[in-house]
Amino acid sequence: MGAFLDKPKTDKNNDEGVAHGTRYAVASMQGWRIDMEDAHVVEISMSTEPPFLNWSFYAVFDGHAGNKAAQHSAENLLKTLLATSQFAQ
Repeated sequence: MGAFLDKPKTDKNNDEGVAHGTRYAVASMQGWRIDMEDAHVVEISMSTEPPFLNWSFYAVFDGHAGNKAAQHSAENLLKTLLATSQFAQ
């Protein structure tokens, strides 16, 4: 069978809202894969510090043959960006 199921998992996870005057929506479905390989991030406020308090962060990470890179990116990309000197200025 490999990395695929006999039939797809079609349950969907949905989320939507409004952040800083912008509407957003997210939907995910596992499909034919044995595990969910993708990840996403919705952070209404990037940080508790101005100006990032009024900035939102949205990202989609497409897993390929596994979820580790997508999960790692979802958990760490925003922290890494905020820690750079360009964002600290």
